[in-house]
Amino acid sequence: CKAGIEPQIDNLQDVPIELFSWIIDQLANLQVVNIPHLAELPPEAIDTKNEFEAEGIQSMLLVPLVSEARCFGTVGFDFVKQEKRCTESEIKLLKMSAATLSNALDRKQAEEALRQSEERYKTLTNNLHVGIYRNIPGSQGNFIEANPAIVEMFGYQRRDEFMTVNVVDLYQNPKDRNKFNARISKYGSVNKYEVNLKKKDGTPFVGSVSAVAVKDANGQVKYYDGIIEDITGKRELKLQLQQAQKMEAIGTLAGGIAHDFNNILSAMIGYTELSLIDVEKESTLYQNLHEIFRAGGRAKDLVKQILTFSRQAEQELKPVQIKLISKE
Repeated sequence: CKAGIEPQIDNLQDVPIELFSWIIDQLANLQVVNIPHLAELPPEAIDTKNEFEAEGIQSMLLVPLVSEARCFGTVGFDFVKQEKRCTESEIKLLKMSAATLSNALDRKQAEEALRQSEERYKTLTNNLHVGIYRNIPGSQGNFIEANPAIVEMFGYQRRDEFMTVNVVDLYQNPKDRNKFNARISKYGSVNKYEVNLKKKDGTPFVGSVSAVAVKDANGQVKYYDGIIEDITGKRELKLQLQQAQKMEAIGTLAGGIAHDFNNILSAMIGYTELSLIDVEKESTLYQNLHEIFRAGGRAKDLVKQILTFSRQAEQELKPVQIKLISKE
């Protein structure tokens, strides 16, 4: 307020906003509120007029602050010692001031929104357990952005150290970098592309990369945005599963063969045992048949072992005499 003018801001705090509905309507329509004389207010503004008279306000000039075609505030003056009819130049100057202030506030809000967006993005990428990166294309490209997970994945302690590394130096075979560049250049992106990589100390690992080539207005690749995951453990588990499936298939095949062989063996052992009854024990034929019978018994034990391997027969644990097995 000008010197000698008592501020009325405290007195206006409890005034119902409905008393200023006419002014609010004007500002909502982005109109300048220029009141040189209270007597010039229209009949629908009688509440506003009465309140101004109670506060000692004789004239007023308000210009809306506009953002995205909406009024979000005002800048202006009120006059209490005497009436004041503002000139066109004064109104124009206040409009220019309002526009400057609106632009400054818009810019401040945009900067704050950008800061919050970047903070949310940073928080998101920093909390993920997969590597997130942005790097320059080409065989000798380096990193522009990297989250903590990818720094740790490659065995580095500090992000600034990792950011100086050439991407090709992270490959076990530098030629694989050229293959990656060729593929992403051809298709524009890669999805779960497996790459043989190495840590800072040389420890090898397998990375699964999903990335996209970001281009400028001229269609030139500016950088790669991507994520990378260490799938070394997953690959080992996958190989173990494949090996287990192979062994299961072999076991199933062996079990089928063993059952068929056991049927044939049963007939051989049965007829041999019947023949032993009809042959003299002192004869050579008896001895030969007895050896066949013993061999059939060993073959029967072998079938049991095959069935145990194929898990189609229950395994019975019992003590054995090593001497007899060695002698046989």
